[in-house]
Order: sequence, then structure tokens, then C-alpha cells
Amino acid sequence: MSQDEFFALIVGLVAGGAFWARWCYRALGPGELYGSTASRWALWLAPVACASALFILLVAFAASDVRTSGTYLFMYMVIGAAWVGAATITFPLLGLFPLIDIPRPRGGPASLLTAAALLSVTLCYAGGNFGDGPGWWVVVFCAAISTLSLLGLWGLANLAGRCTEHVVIDRSPACAVRLGACLLAASAVLGRAVAGDWTTAQAAVADFVALGWPAAAIMAFAAFTSLLFGPRPSMPRPFVILFGIPPALMALGGAAAWLVIVGWW
Repeated sequence: MSQDEFFALIVGLVAGGAFWARWCYRALGPGELYGSTASRWALWLAPVACASALFILLVAFAASDVRTSGTYLFMYMVIGAAWVGAATITFPLLGLFPLIDIPRPRGGPASLLTAAALLSVTLCYAGGNFGDGPGWWVVVFCAAISTLSLLGLWGLANLAGRCTEHVVIDRSPACAVRLGACLLAASAVLGRAVAGDWTTAQAAVADFVALGWPAAAIMAFAAFTSLLFGPRPSMPRPFVILFGIPPALMALGGAAAWLVIVGWW
């Protein structure tokens, strides 16, 4: 391990430890302050699920020298933990306050959206690891453009369709299912868009634009369906089976079809 890799590992350990120590402290807080145990499942289980998914993806698709080295697997897992932890800082800017919204009564929709958001950022980071490259900074560069694009598209969808507001304020399960699926679908597209062997930064950005544009269409779909099927006085609790699951399957199916069309990197 080179000096810069060791530095990246230390930064990841410190940053990731700080983010997730605070997260766990709040998640394990007093019951009278944070509500029932059931309302906090996302705070406990979602980070574990993200770490498990990231490990599987790295072992399966990361650079050849990473897949065969426990040291490098550990380093990129640590950086990934710090990456996802840092992304949670932006969630309040997007209307989601996991450590506040989830423990409230009827916090299930916020729990679902939080889990989907964490996994979506994980997929964006994982895609930056797919393929061979000269070093960890390539992973950070690719993960940055995919993650920032996801967060930016989420913000635009909120402005256009009040997507997160319907989940957090109106506590709509249908909206949570729909928005969570769109985030996962968009992140899968964006993660694939930054996958592949590294050549130059210009080529990476060009490939990202050429392969990642359907993510914008998916989040536009999220905004459109939020306006069309969001809560209203005549229908304060839209049915999940009618207004949540079908659009969610359409978004996930569209992303899967695009990944099949694009193929391997």
C-alpha cells in the first residue's frame, strides 16, 4: 500500500467512524425520545445492508487487484462507508431528516425512503470501482460525478414534484415506494455510467453523459408521478398497490432494460 493509499484509508476511517458513530448513537437513543423500536429499523439495518451489498459488488466487479487483495477490499469498503456517511449530510437539503423523521409516529415511509437513498448512494459509489484504474483517486472521481448527479436530480425532482415532501410530511407509503424505486433505478444507471476501465477524465465524463442520461428521465418520471398521484384532499392516502408499486416497477424495469441494452463495460 502506497503512502497516498494509506492516507486515503486513514481519512476514510476517521470520517466514516465519525459519521456512523453519530448515526448509531442517535439510532440507539432513549426510546421515549426516538419512538418505538419498529420505527427505527432503517437506522439499524439499512447501513448493514449497504455494507453487505458493497462488499458483494466489490468482490464481483471491482478492479482485478482489488478483488484478490484483502487489504484493498478493506480500504475501498472503508472509503465507501465514509462516502455514504458523508452523503447523509446532504439528505436534509433534500427534505429528508432520517434521525428526526423516522422516529416520529407513522415513520415507515421515511424509513423506506432512507433505506433506498442509502442504497442508491452505495450503488453510485460501487460503480466507480468497476473496472481497472490507476488508483483510488479514480474511484473518488467517478463516484463523485455519479453521486452528485443523483443528488442533483433528486433535488430537481423535489422542486418539480414535491417528491420528498409527500413522503416526509404527508407520510405517504405510495410516494415512498415510488420515489425510493426511482432513486434506486437512477443510481443503477449512473453507477453503470461510470463503470469501466479508466483512460482519461475527459473520456470518463463523455461516457458518463452518453450512458447516464436515462437517470434524468427516471427522476423526471418520479416528479411527474408525484404530481399525478401525490396526496390530495380527495385522496389523502393513495393506495400503494395502485399508485406506488406499478410506477416503481416501471422505473426499475426501465433501468434494467437500459442496463441490458448498454451491456458489460
